[in-house]
Amino acid sequence: NFPLDLASVEAPSANG
Repeated sequence: NFPLDLASVEAPSANG
């Protein structure tokens, strides 16, 4: 989803 602070749910944005 968005490079926030959680493991991206849909696709590896930044956190993974």
